[in-house]
Amino acid sequence: MPTQSGSPSPPSSPSATVNLTQKLTPTKTPRRIQKIRRDLQVQANEARAENLVLKRRFADAESQNTGNKKQRKLRKRGDRARDAPDSHADASLTEDKTREAGRLFAIQKALFLIDEEVMSLEEDENFDFSREFETHDLEIQGQFQDILHILPVDARPARKELWIQGAFIDGLHGQRSSFRNRLRTQALSHIVDDIKPFATGTSAGRFEAFSAFIGYKFPTEDTDAFYDHFEVPVLYDKWEGTVDLDHLFRGPILLKIYVSLIRGPEGAVGLFQGLSKLPKARCLERLHHITHTTPGAIANAAILAIWLYSADTQLVRIASSYSDEPHAMCNQHAEDDEDLNDIFDNAPSVSVIPTSTLQLAIPVTSLHTDSSSPTICRPHASGRSAPPAPASTPSGLEFTAPASAATFVH
Repeated sequence: MPTQSGSPSPPSSPSATVNLTQKLTPTKTPRRIQKIRRDLQVQANEARAENLVLKRRFADAESQNTGNKKQRKLRKRGDRARDAPDSHADASLTEDKTREAGRLFAIQKALFLIDEEVMSLEEDENFDFSREFETHDLEIQGQFQDILHILPVDARPARKELWIQGAFIDGLHGQRSSFRNRLRTQALSHIVDDIKPFATGTSAGRFEAFSAFIGYKFPTEDTDAFYDHFEVPVLYDKWEGTVDLDHLFRGPILLKIYVSLIRGPEGAVGLFQGLSKLPKARCLERLHHITHTTPGAIANAAILAIWLYSADTQLVRIASSYSDEPHAMCNQHAEDDEDLNDIFDNAPSVSVIPTSTLQLAIPVTSLHTDSSSPTICRPHASGRSAPPAPASTPSGLEFTAPASAATFVH
């Protein structure tokens, strides 16, 4: 009988579950114990099913209480295929392949998109890569060509649709975040010779230890502080105080970073002793069938090397400590600096580096394109007038392909 409060009375006898549990005694035979266990499992399954039914009823009741308010559909994170048109067959598969293309783009092409609308451009079938960096529009078209080349075939016609763009950017952002975390954690001790300056974990500590190493120029009476794009010792295997293309992009740190990304955190171990091998475990080199370095990969390694030693904590296209728009300054043409023009007009062009010989190879100044046609890319020349870094935790690096001599993106 219910009590006056409306609550049911306690059961006068133990429940069936309790009775079964009490029968589990050492005196029972194994067969009998096994039967009792099966009965207990049946009751547990029934209870679980009843619980699910109650949860569904509760959800239905909540839905009815909201009246005619449209409910937001539950969706897994990154489920871009849900927004695909019904006419697109195997949208989930296309989404997965497009996301993988974004990851590969971060490895072999560029870490950042120049413009968020780049995937919506119209293809210029007569595009000349040798003129890519003459104007900002040509630069964007050049990156669009890279994206189009790396997109899966079934995603190319839909590249202007938000679900395809979202999947590609998801892959790009996710891979970049993975790079950031790996370089300053698991791989750090295998990349740098001395991790003590990194031990403090502060921006100010890194700036004090490495500002000159990544091209920071302190202010003078005539100039503000700035980050030079070419007088950056970390990018050289032999730094003698001046720009020397015979040694630019040959810094051992760059190659250590690259193999750490494609072969795992310990990829740089024994690299220059010929001991770095393709691991048997899943890694980016195996997953994406990477067989050669690319100019974009070397550019990315240069960007990541500068970021690794910088005061910045986040890997972003434009560091938050900048007080101006440095990307605009980096888009000045090479024609603005005749000396820099002469340097890169005479830059050597060499073959791409097979990853099978990574233990012997080092990055080079200029590489053949994927089509094997030799190209000498012309970098953006500016960098002389970047605004000063603030007094506290100075950083102010722009991590985008044109900066820090990282223009070789094809």
